[in-house]
Amino acid sequence: MSKQLILGVLLVICGLLLSTQSERPWIDYNFHLTWFGFLLISDRIAFRLSGQSIFSNWRNFLTLAFASAFFWWLYEWANLSLKNWVYPGKYLYDPTEWGIFATAAFTTVLPHLAISTNIVSGLAKSNFNFVKERMNNLLVTTLILLGIICLALVVYIPMYVFPLVWFVTFLILDPVNALQGRRSLITQILKRNYKPLVVLAIAAILAGFWWETINYFIPKWIYPIVPWFWDLPSPITAKYAQMPLAGFLGYIPFIYSAFAFVELLQIKIPWLKNGN
Repeated sequence: MSKQLILGVLLVICGLLLSTQSERPWIDYNFHLTWFGFLLISDRIAFRLSGQSIFSNWRNFLTLAFASAFFWWLYEWANLSLKNWVYPGKYLYDPTEWGIFATAAFTTVLPHLAISTNIVSGLAKSNFNFVKERMNNLLVTTLILLGIICLALVVYIPMYVFPLVWFVTFLILDPVNALQGRRSLITQILKRNYKPLVVLAIAAILAGFWWETINYFIPKWIYPIVPWFWDLPSPITAKYAQMPLAGFLGYIPFIYSAFAFVELLQIKIPWLKNGN
């Protein structure tokens, strides 16, 4: 058994043990320990399946982690209007403490998505050949404007358009990537190269499953679902853990947005890269 796997298991055990407590300082670290341990375990699985590890270069991993925190804080800003999720334990911390602990937790978002993608691509034994082609300026402008309109709608009428928040970053950043000659998912759609999008979509559901599962055992956030949602047919409103099953669909545009963000920053981590 590798040292990475052993360390991951130990961290998860420590995190779960701390989650049995209900007071500070024990509850301060249960989520972080569990998630950092889970990343180590799942990355080792991804390496066995795909030959890819996000920990192969620690400098690049740390860059990804810092970018991850910034990336998720953008959604926290949007959630000031949306109020799609709340943190019941937030009142236990002063604003500075909360900011530090939250930022540390948010560093796990992009790594988790990248690892989940590597697991799926390893299971599917997929190789990726991205078509790189500059998108015409009119289409780029149209998509970016659409993203800005979606953002405005989310901020000003969140009650009925809240799912659009998961598309905003993708619609704004992916066309920029195409314009700059970087990997672009929209370009793959235009060229009928759907494999990267399918692998990412499956990885998004896998990632969402683990997010909701771990949050069920170490509850840190809850979803105050809008009232009209429960008037929809029961197959749609059925839940896994706290998440309505329909909500899992939001993870798909979210992972597309995350991929576009990482591609924009040109962070050199294995994500939709061909294995060894």
